[in-house]
Amino acid sequence: MHVRTPLLGWGLAALWLGWVVTALAGLRQGPDEAQTARLRDALDRLAPQLAARAPGEALAVRLPPACACAPDAADAAWQAIGRAVGAVQGRAIDLPDGLPAPARVEWLLLAADGRMVYAGPLAPDAACGHPLPVAPLVPALLSARSTAPLVLPSSCPSC
Repeated sequence: MHVRTPLLGWGLAALWLGWVVTALAGLRQGPDEAQTARLRDALDRLAPQLAARAPGEALAVRLPPACACAPDAADAAWQAIGRAVGAVQGRAIDLPDGLPAPARVEWLLLAADGRMVYAGPLAPDAACGHPLPVAPLVPALLSARSTAPLVLPSSCPSC
């Protein structure tokens, strides 16, 4: 019986190590190159608005809808985000329809220095269909000193 105990322990340790390595490899993967290119294109289209904004002004940009999941909830979430950005002396704008938007990204948040700090859905799916309001997170996103933006895919199945 004592012979099997170490083998069982080593087997469990090997399984755990395999799971951890797989999970960490998954965390390393960022948005795919096509998604990143679409985000860069969206930022390039924003150049006139960025040039016209006041110095030190944060900017929230709603992109043309790429999917049709809960438009009323999306409008309510956008209004809350607009209020949150306005509370930190920022501005919220809508990108005109007809411009190609990055798939699965509903809005962008740019810090006062012009760096993108968020790209993703208006209300990310926190767990099992329960949306997470992003508006309360706007001040924390803008004050973060990370150089990497938070990029979240939409959970909408039609995107």
